[in-house]
Amino acid sequence: MATPKEFARRTCIAALAACLTLFAATAAVSSEAHPDPLPTFTMNTMGGEPVNMELLRNFPVTVVVFFATWSPKSEKALTELQKIADKFEEQGVAVVGVNAEAETTDANFKTTLSQYLEKNKVTFTILSDEGLSTYRAWEIKAMPTTFVLDNELKVVHALAGAPTAYGDEITEHIEKKLGIEHEEDKSKKHVEAASNRYRPEKHVTLRFGMITRSAERGRVSRALKDIDGILETEEKFADCFAYKGALYVTDKKQDAESEKAAREAFAHALTLDPTLPRALIGDAWFAMKDGDFKKGIASANLAFEQTDWGMMEKPEDLEELTKTFKEASEKDSLDDAAKAALEEPLHDLLLLHKKRKVDRSKLNMGSE
Repeated sequence: MATPKEFARRTCIAALAACLTLFAATAAVSSEAHPDPLPTFTMNTMGGEPVNMELLRNFPVTVVVFFATWSPKSEKALTELQKIADKFEEQGVAVVGVNAEAETTDANFKTTLSQYLEKNKVTFTILSDEGLSTYRAWEIKAMPTTFVLDNELKVVHALAGAPTAYGDEITEHIEKKLGIEHEEDKSKKHVEAASNRYRPEKHVTLRFGMITRSAERGRVSRALKDIDGILETEEKFADCFAYKGALYVTDKKQDAESEKAAREAFAHALTLDPTLPRALIGDAWFAMKDGDFKKGIASANLAFEQTDWGMMEKPEDLEELTKTFKEASEKDSLDDAAKAALEEPLHDLLLLHKKRKVDRSKLNMGSE
């Protein structure tokens, strides 16, 4: 017969094993696989109108939540999803609730469900999964279960239950799919990009500095040869490629061959470092020359957002340039004068052999 001490030890082990089993079961539910592709459905709204799953292709993102009135966590999910539906209404995000109450419900259930939705202030579309056919087809294991779908009806994210950060988790996946990025996220990426930027050895940096001083004195052709000499061994030196592009822009030849070389140099610099200001400005200027002002403004804005400008000095009028290009990005159209006012400062920023003079009057965008 076991002693009291031995009995207590065995009881403790059994309790721990039970907890681990429960944890494993919960984890299995949370990461439960879903059918791929998801089986299609046609379900009725509370008003009796049929809705086919294919309709969801009209929305950039759709959130589908399976819920039941008997599930306490369903209330939390519905409340959070109502906030999400309101928040992303202008972006065209759809939120759809699927009531999977039971195999059959009585005649009064429709009234019960209406009162439940009213109590939780739910206004997004609710479908009834009569007979739980979709519930089974989608292999739901917990209530609620939420799916974030793209416009091809592919699952972006699936979540069983309603954990503490339920709303934040769903929002994060919606924003990621929509391409929404917060300022703090941008800043973090910029800092990470700058910290990961390739830094050559000191003797290479010194050599690069001598070349830049030579170019500023007008010796562009000589500088191009010397830059190529560095790039023979420094293939990851993004600043050097961007500077090479600026040298071609500065070169008095300005023929089709030098323009092509400049474009290639800026493009290659961006493959090495997509946040390098000089390369972004070069990309922006050429985009505008090609008539793609939307792309040009976007590249310029990204350049002006950077905190680390690498081997390039920050413009003295950076704050004003940032304001100007930000305002331009919010305009539906630009007249010729406004376009020229955007192109000129970008071109000046790329020139290497003279100190840029700021004509602040040209930064007035005007309106069409």
